[in-house]
Amino acid sequence: MVPATKQARGFTLVELLVVVFIIGLLVGLLLPAVQAAREAMRRSACADNIRQISLAVHNYHDANKKFPLGQQVPLYHLEFPGGTSSETWAANVLTDRRCWMHLICPFMELTNVYDQIMTSVTLNNAWPFQLSVGTARYPAFMCPSDSNAGKISYYDQSTNGKTSTRGFCGNYLACASSGSFGDSGGGRDLNGLFFVKSKVKISDVTDGLSKTVMLAEGVVAPDPLSSIDLRGGYFNTQNGEPLVSTLYPPNTSMGDGWYGFFSNWSPKAPTGGTSRFVQYTRSWHTAGVNVAMADGSVRFVTDFVNAAIWTAAGTRAGNDTTGALE
Repeated sequence: MVPATKQARGFTLVELLVVVFIIGLLVGLLLPAVQAAREAMRRSACADNIRQISLAVHNYHDANKKFPLGQQVPLYHLEFPGGTSSETWAANVLTDRRCWMHLICPFMELTNVYDQIMTSVTLNNAWPFQLSVGTARYPAFMCPSDSNAGKISYYDQSTNGKTSTRGFCGNYLACASSGSFGDSGGGRDLNGLFFVKSKVKISDVTDGLSKTVMLAEGVVAPDPLSSIDLRGGYFNTQNGEPLVSTLYPPNTSMGDGWYGFFSNWSPKAPTGGTSRFVQYTRSWHTAGVNVAMADGSVRFVTDFVNAAIWTAAGTRAGNDTTGALE
C-alpha cells in the first residue's frame, strides 16, 4: 500500500508580514551605514583631488619661482568705484580673465586648456568662457559630494534661454586672505597666497608652510532663473570667484558676498551684503572641509575649528602660527 503524500505547507500571511518587517528593519539599519561609507569614499576622492591640485601648484612654483597669480583682472567694482564706461574697462584687460586654475593646467595634463587661454589672451579675441575649454567639465576640480559640481554657469537664463555662458564652476578655491578681498585697489596686496596679480614665493611664507592654507573647498550654487551665481567660476574671474577667505570657520552661516553675482541658496551657500567681496570655505561633507596647506599636505578641517587659529592660517606672514588646525 502506497503511503499518502504529505501536502506542502506555504507561508501564512502573518509569517510573510513578519519576514517583510524584518527585512525592512535590516535595510533601515544598514542604509545609514552604506550612505556613510559612500560619503567617506567621496570625501577621500575629494581629498585626492585637492592633493593633486596642490602638487600642480608646487610644480608651477618650481618652474616659475613663484605661486600662480590668484586672478589677473582686478576686482571690477573695487578697481573702478561707482562703475565704469566700456572704454575704461576695455583699456583694462577686457578679456584677460586668467586665474590660478589655468596656469597650473600644464601640470595636470590639461595643456590644451592653458594653450587656448594664453592664445586668447595674446590675441585679445575671446573671453575665456567663450572658448571650448571654458564650457568643458574638469573632474579633478569637482568634489564628488557636490551635486552641482561642474555647473556651466549661465547669465539671465530666463531671458536668454541659457545662451550667455560664464563657464565651468568647480569646488577648489585658492586662499587669498584672512579677511575680505579688499575695499579698494582691486583686490591687490592681500595677506594670503593668491590674489589679484599676486607673485608670492615660498620664501614669503614666514608663518610656516604647514600652517598656511593654500587651497580649500567651496560649494557650487545653482543659477537663479533670472540671474547668475559665479561662486567657483574659473573662466570669468572678475570678483574673486576662484578665491577663498579664512575670516570665518568652514560652513559658516555668515553669507558670501560680491556685487550681486550670487544667489541666496541656504544653508550651504548663504549670501551676505553686496558691499564686500568675500567667499568662505564650504562643502557637502559632514561637518568640515578638505584643505591643502602650503606644504602640500591635505587635512580635513572641521566646522568646530578654533576660529582664531583658522583665521590666522589664511595669512602668509602674520606672525600668528600658534595652534594646530583640527
